[in-house]
Amino acid sequence: MRRRSIGSPRFSLLAFQDIITAITGIILLITLLMALSAADIQVATPSESTEQLLEEIQQQIDATEAKISELRLAADATSHDPLAMQSPDQLRERLSGLAQAIAREQERRDELQVQLDRTADRKEQVDREELRRSDELARLQQLKTEIDEDRRRLAAMRESNRVIYNLQQEVRGTAWLAELTADSVLIARFDAQSAPRRFPSLTAFYAWVESLPIRDHYLMLLIKPQAAEVYEDVLKRLDRRGINYGYDIIPKNQSAIDATSGAGGRRVN
Repeated sequence: MRRRSIGSPRFSLLAFQDIITAITGIILLITLLMALSAADIQVATPSESTEQLLEEIQQQIDATEAKISELRLAADATSHDPLAMQSPDQLRERLSGLAQAIAREQERRDELQVQLDRTADRKEQVDREELRRSDELARLQQLKTEIDEDRRRLAAMRESNRVIYNLQQEVRGTAWLAELTADSVLIARFDAQSAPRRFPSLTAFYAWVESLPIRDHYLMLLIKPQAAEVYEDVLKRLDRRGINYGYDIIPKNQSAIDATSGAGGRRVN
């Protein structure tokens, strides 16, 4: 096995690392400068560029029409002016040249008209596309507003130490959220921004449950630790009544029902 002598120089990669770091920094700086310069460039929209092209084509058509009229006037003046040419052959040659020039200009005008029609069709397509995109942008803006509102509500709920329960889409009828403590029940309706209702006793809550139609209501029961001794009796009463329900446990210091807006949840897929 070959051994390195004590006095031999050591190989270091520090200089290579410095070079790589410097090159990376230069590349990042160039990329940033290119991005800043690209942001200052004003690019015409497809609709604006198409509109400009239509105007240019129409100007060319107008110029061609004017030239055709000028050539026709020259042909008429030549055919009615006996002094314009020295001989009949020269007159026929002059008129033939003017007729050919008029034909060429008419052909150019027709080509420009075809181009104008195609450009107009293209502009109509661009306008429809921009309208569709504007509708999509409006929808995206609406979604952004809804997301911002949800974030605001979520931040407010976090500050109030509140938990949110959403309702599954397949749950039919009127749904209720209920917080159960040892001696009272607080209820609020899903899909409704309204103040909750408090039953001061389980007896009052049972009377309300008995008044509900069995098939038209769903109850989500949130059990707090204070209700550890009574929740089984509550579940048995709901079973006897035949109400569809679900239940969960939440901490003592949390709440799912706001004092002014109620349940706060919504239906989700």
